[in-house]
Amino acid sequence: MDILTLAMVNLFIGLAAAGSLLLLCYQYPAARYIRYWFCAACCLVSSALLGSLLQLGVAVPYWLLPAANNVAVAGIHLFILAGLAKLLHLRLPLFVVLSVCAAYYLFHFSLFAQAALSNRLLVAFPLIISVNLAALWVIYRRFDTSLKLPLTLFTVALVFNIVQISIRYSLLLAEPLQLPLPFSTQHIHSLGFFALTTFALLSFSASLLTVYRKQQLLLEYYSDHDALTGLLNRHHMEQRLKGEIQRCVRAKDRCSFLLFDIDFFKQVNDTYGHLTGDTVLRHVAALAKSHLRPYDSLFRYGGEEFLLCLPGTAADEALKVAERLRQHIDNSIIDEVPALKLTVSIGISTLVSGQNFHELVQQADQALYSAKQQGRNQSLHFQAANSD
Repeated sequence: MDILTLAMVNLFIGLAAAGSLLLLCYQYPAARYIRYWFCAACCLVSSALLGSLLQLGVAVPYWLLPAANNVAVAGIHLFILAGLAKLLHLRLPLFVVLSVCAAYYLFHFSLFAQAALSNRLLVAFPLIISVNLAALWVIYRRFDTSLKLPLTLFTVALVFNIVQISIRYSLLLAEPLQLPLPFSTQHIHSLGFFALTTFALLSFSASLLTVYRKQQLLLEYYSDHDALTGLLNRHHMEQRLKGEIQRCVRAKDRCSFLLFDIDFFKQVNDTYGHLTGDTVLRHVAALAKSHLRPYDSLFRYGGEEFLLCLPGTAADEALKVAERLRQHIDNSIIDEVPALKLTVSIGISTLVSGQNFHELVQQADQALYSAKQQGRNQSLHFQAANSD
């Protein structure tokens, strides 16, 4: 395959990647890592266009080719690195990327760079290898198992690129020795175009796969979590707690449920509006989460009701947890509405005789109803409510 054909293939890959990533930028504006990968695709398009012009015999000024072209090639790797850093929550300011590009561009106007192609390659190869090594370090430092497939594909692309550039760099350094080689410098140059094609194909496939996987994870998250409070939702609650209760029954362990309800929540909505009501729900959810142990589970049961599962917790300890939570909410202040006084009523049930999930929830609900009947802003266990 000749260099012109490879340049046209690179152009096609770059245009396809840039178009896809641009659409994704508009669709998911919060995913800023996509913007960096879009810039990488634009760099590939620029490099492929300039390379095609050269192969077609068009006279191109030095400031464009090789200067701008080489910066575009470096930009592909730099923006892929920046996108990975943003994706994996590591800081790499755009200013750093642009500064490296600017410094590399100015280098091309030095006497050393203008003297020979080999001089420019002596700087280009270590630069790209360093950027690729930095990208590998980013992946290794913050490897996200939920993104295992795309990150592995990025790793393959980066390792491939480091190996092929290292080989070409070694051959370049060996040129003064005039060692007999089975291929010419032109073949090595062609290998560079082919390697760029392979790297681009792998990298942009990985970038698109990353976006797809992130959206898939987001959908999975919202299928199990309440969008307003971020708590696990009722659909996920039944699946999870049935298994937890079965485990406690087998282990002959205790398990308690706290079902709590915001007192007079309808009045909050009627007086302050539904936006304030949403703020109240988030506030209560955040306070409740602060009382969780690593193995506890908190769910939004529905409306202004929440359910807290406390594995390994007997009735007396569950009542203490409920009281701490109730008092915490009672003493809390919402910054947006400091005059609003919040209280909750809490119903408690405990696994003592092999009840199933629905029976435990029903008992907690009955205890909650009794707590409200007795004046609200209190915690009441089902056994105590039954004995009255």
